[in-house]
Amino acid sequence: MTPYTPEQVSTIDKLIRANGIGVVYIVAHDPAGPVKIGKSTFLSVRLDGLQTGNPSQLYVFAAFLASHGQIRLMEARTHAALQGARLRGEWFAMPVDEAKQACRAAIKRYRPTAFKAPDVQIEGRSGTSTQKTKKPTNRSAFRAHYKKLVKEMSLRVPQCPSKASRNKWALPK
Repeated sequence: MTPYTPEQVSTIDKLIRANGIGVVYIVAHDPAGPVKIGKSTFLSVRLDGLQTGNPSQLYVFAAFLASHGQIRLMEARTHAALQGARLRGEWFAMPVDEAKQACRAAIKRYRPTAFKAPDVQIEGRSGTSTQKTKKPTNRSAFRAHYKKLVKEMSLRVPQCPSKASRNKWALPK
């Protein structure tokens, strides 16, 4: 059982961001366990956060893509199915292979129509051109609202006193 490379984790992150989806992941320092089964929308950042509190090097061994609502359900159902092996929180005393099987069973049971990622190529090292789908945002409306708020707040800021009246603002000696 080989873990994902940092390049593969980065590719997963790009796919997650491009499609507005999430991931249920299996992380461990050794294929024999223990494993952490969790959910994220930015896998590399989550792995870095977990690594901060762990003295052993952690690796991603599996990643199951799904919509945000589905990843919550998949994670909760997998945790419920593995309740007997729970160590603490989202950590389970089991090998990676068993954890993968439990996640796959939760996917089959609670997600009858498997998630099919859209055909999106992610740039590789060869520099191939890609067609990335963009998540619809309302950035221009947000910027306009932000500028309006800044303008309103700037009107409430007292103006600097003129040179003639500056002496009355000076601190007494």
